[in-house]
Amino acid sequence: MIQPPPCLELGNDYSLYHQLANLRPHENRRDSDGQCNMETDDQPMWVPSGSQAYVDLWKAVGSQDLEALKAALQPDLNVNGLYGSRDDMEGRTLLHHAAEKGSAEVVHCLLDHGATVDSLSVDRFGPETPMHVAASMARPDVLTVLLDAGADINKVDIQAGRGGNALHLVLLRKTKIEQRHLDTINLLLDRGIDIRSRAEWEQEGATIVGCSEPGSDQAHANE
Repeated sequence: MIQPPPCLELGNDYSLYHQLANLRPHENRRDSDGQCNMETDDQPMWVPSGSQAYVDLWKAVGSQDLEALKAALQPDLNVNGLYGSRDDMEGRTLLHHAAEKGSAEVVHCLLDHGATVDSLSVDRFGPETPMHVAASMARPDVLTVLLDAGADINKVDIQAGRGGNALHLVLLRKTKIEQRHLDTINLLLDRGIDIRSRAEWEQEGATIVGCSEPGSDQAHANE
């Protein structure tokens, strides 16, 4: 009989470290093809500069105003367009913005209107998906919506050379673990994230456990 993954419990940081250290890949883990390539041949699509219609969309998402968002979503607008600086090659989509702000309802609405669940941001340090943003911000309700919509749970995040998956991002640079972090971790474990994934800091491998260990360089990098 397949056993469910263990549920981590809130305690001090060392308690979390030891719980993570004792994890083993469980039988209902999703298979991974081991590919870490997030590159794409598609050219990024930028929203028109100065378009009030697109500005209204961004503001509605930022304020988590679902009704304003529904009113601003016009059929001829591209919900997957990138907001940001084309010259600096830095941009993110409405779905990235919604994942950061934390409204599951807004995320759901954008997906219903054609937002691409694994859309990639544009950044000089490397792309991220909305799932990575939700994990980093420890938003389990948003993460649930994205995973239910088919987000790739094991897609890596290569920003700043990290190369880790969503589980690394929950713990990265965190000096205090709160219940929302534990809820996010347990959600990812329950959905079968690959706990054997490694991230890279300064050319040194760090496991999921390594980035959460109190006192480690990884746990306190760039505080």
